[in-house]
Amino acid sequence: MTDAGSDETRAEIMQATFQALRRHGYADLSIEHISGELGKSKSLLYYYYESKDEVLLALLDHAIEEYVGDLDVDAETSPETALKQFLDTLLAPPTVQAGPELIAVLLELRVQAVSDAAYRERFTRLDQRLHTTIEDLIEHGIEAGEFSPVDARQVAGHIVIMINGIILQQATTAGDSTLSNVPRDALMSYLDETLGENR
Repeated sequence: MTDAGSDETRAEIMQATFQALRRHGYADLSIEHISGELGKSKSLLYYYYESKDEVLLALLDHAIEEYVGDLDVDAETSPETALKQFLDTLLAPPTVQAGPELIAVLLELRVQAVSDAAYRERFTRLDQRLHTTIEDLIEHGIEAGEFSPVDARQVAGHIVIMINGIILQQATTAGDSTLSNVPRDALMSYLDETLGENR
């Protein structure tokens, strides 16, 4: 099988796993469900992956890249605008698959990190990646004189916690649609109050 053919097959497996996980949930998901979504035999799955969890870890790596892989920051954008655009994208990913369903898959897999070190390591890296990007944006704003001289590392940590909390609430509760912007507005108010003295 050519590298191109192998990459295409892996992409198809990731899509099938994504759909099967959304349909059946982690606890009930089986290789049979994934192969059913794929429309091919289980033997093909086992050619690429040894177990359900190996497929799901590959899906998690794929989903994380879908979630944060394209979050480029425009060097010409002001630090304040860049930070708020970055956070808005995290809260409402714009790509076709990186929407509520992707967030739901990430949360379902995040639960496994409670007892599985492989999942925990990946989510630790995700949070560290978000923390570093946000910290860098804040430091850039401080250097540019747009933000107050705060502890960028500490504020970035607060923001990551808030982002994770907002995403968890939005994905697991049937909230009042008229209040859907309240968590986002609270986050932006925190930014304005914490960083905004120099603006």
